[in-house]
Amino acid sequence: MKTLLLLLLFSTISLCLGQSSPDPVRDIDGDLVRSGTDYYILPVFRGMGGGLTLAPTRNESCPLDVVQEPQEVDNGLPLTFTPIDPKKGVIRESTDLNIIFSASSICIQSNVWNLQYVHKMKTLLFLLFSTLISLSFGQESPDPVRDIEGNLVRSGTDYYILPVFRGRGGGLTLASTRNESCPLDVVQEGFELELGLPLTFTPVNPKKGVIRESTDLNIIFSASTTCIQSNVWNLEEYEGQLIVSAHGVSGNPGRETISNWFKIAKYENDYKLVFCPTVCNFCKPVCGDLGIKIAENGSRRLAISVVPFKIQFRKA
Repeated sequence: MKTLLLLLLFSTISLCLGQSSPDPVRDIDGDLVRSGTDYYILPVFRGMGGGLTLAPTRNESCPLDVVQEPQEVDNGLPLTFTPIDPKKGVIRESTDLNIIFSASSICIQSNVWNLQYVHKMKTLLFLLFSTLISLSFGQESPDPVRDIEGNLVRSGTDYYILPVFRGRGGGLTLASTRNESCPLDVVQEGFELELGLPLTFTPVNPKKGVIRESTDLNIIFSASTTCIQSNVWNLEEYEGQLIVSAHGVSGNPGRETISNWFKIAKYENDYKLVFCPTVCNFCKPVCGDLGIKIAENGSRRLAISVVPFKIQFRKA
């Protein structure tokens, strides 16, 4: 009997030692989610509100409860995760943890999440919401954009936008295409050897350093011009065409700035520029690819077109 018990004990110990750890949780950049590091919890589905934050939801101003921001562009409040074993640095799936908002609030409370009974219906709604929301760190992020050297295209770094096909003009620049000298519009250089003007990309979340495919961004020429204009790309109507000019506003995503947001999308093995902003939940902008259209003065305007302008990026 003792021998049998001893064998069973060794079998149990072997099973425990051989048990694999739960998979680690990863953020939208594919990095491990770690204890004590600030994160935002964001919805996966676009147009259904923003991140999680604190707000009063009862008949009194305190305590504050966990709610979702109504606007998609609002990230909510940063928070940290603390596993049941605080010595563990990596957060793992299906393991117990505390969730704690990092920000201070107007109420005297710990900001540590807890579940409590307020009203039967509210509790049910909270549980349903919890099952529907997917954490941002579990969402697969879009592929990064790469330059002609294969390096990541980064926010705030100067690049030239060049055509893929040879012998069809050069890079993108600014020029007068109307009956007046200003404003200057975005055009393609007439000669292949001309690189155009350097420009930078700023994503809708300016804290993101890497530019990713099919995400909203501002495009801004880095050079000064003879016209008093911002050099921020914007889409506008002129003589029956939707053309790209450069007197928009950087940042402040929403209805008022919707014409200033563009995207870089994969096009076969290269890229194209797209106007189809998603910075406004209830707006319905005209979407389309950007291509080259010839103006009356012969300039090669960048405009909405059925034929996309196939491009590549070269670091300035």
